[in-house]
Amino acid sequence: MAIQKVQTTERNTALIVSARGGHYEIVKVLLDNGADPNLDQELFYFNSPLIEAAAKGHYQVVELLLTKGADPNFTSKYTGTPLTVAAKKDIIL
Repeated sequence: MAIQKVQTTERNTALIVSARGGHYEIVKVLLDNGADPNLDQELFYFNSPLIEAAAKGHYQVVELLLTKGADPNFTSKYTGTPLTVAAKKDIIL
């Protein structure tokens, strides 16, 4: 599906970029239109939209991703789990 297509030179999808930026409405539109909240973790630098949102303290985006099926137990070999990432930055989720 085109919504999964890589859009940036860093090989990130619109979902991971939007989650990182805390853009709740964009993340919602992407998820509602079929974006896979777990796709990035398999393909793009071993990170996920959930890890990106947690790392920046975007609480609403974290909650949305979780309700849409994001894997809270995915462990990035570079950063750890979403909770680990948030804790390292003193972010309370």
